[in-house]
Amino acid sequence: MITYLLPAILFVQFVIFAGVLLFCMHEWDIRTKSGIYLFISYVMALFTLAGIFVVVYFPFPIQQEEIALNIEYELGQTNNFVPLRSIFGYIKGFFSGYQSVFLFQCIGNILLFVPYGFFTAILSWKQKHKKKTVFIICFLTSLSIEILQGVFNSALGYCYRSVDVDDLLLNLLGGVIGSMAAEIVYKKWFGGKRSK
Repeated sequence: MITYLLPAILFVQFVIFAGVLLFCMHEWDIRTKSGIYLFISYVMALFTLAGIFVVVYFPFPIQQEEIALNIEYELGQTNNFVPLRSIFGYIKGFFSGYQSVFLFQCIGNILLFVPYGFFTAILSWKQKHKKKTVFIICFLTSLSIEILQGVFNSALGYCYRSVDVDDLLLNLLGGVIGSMAAEIVYKKWFGGKRSK
C-alpha cells in the first residue's frame, strides 16, 4: 500500500515547501529586474528541492518480492539518533580506506543542501529575520525528510533508508554554507546589503 501512497505523500511535501518558499517572495515585484532574479531563484529552489527528494527517496522498492527478501535477510540499514555518531564513524572510515563512504555520506549530505540554502536565502532576503528563516526552512525540510523516511521504513517493515540525526546536522551545515554564499552573490545581483 505504501508504494502507491509514496508519490502522493512526496507531492504533498513538495507543495508545502514550495508554498513556504513562495511566501518568502511576497514583498517582491516580479516586474523589476530584481523581481526577475527572484523568480529565477524561486524556480531554482524548486529544482533543488526536487533534486533533494530524488536523491533521498529513490529508488523506492515497489516489488513485493524484493521487499520480502530484504525483510527475510535483514538487509536494511540502521537508524542513528545519537548526534555525531555517524559522522565520527565516517571520519574513522575515511582513514581506514573507506573514503567513498565518507564522501558520499558526509560531503554528499552537505552539498545536497548548499544550493537549497543558497536560493532560500535569496528568496528570504527581504524577510525581517532572514537568517533565522533560512535556518528554519532548511531544518524543517531535512527533518520532514528524516521523519518520512522513518514512516516509509515502518510501513515497509524494514529500514530501507536510515533515519539519522547526523544527516539533519550535515544538511543544516550545507544550508548555512549556501546562505553564506548567497551573501556574496546578493551584493553582485542586487547591489545591496542585507538589512540587520
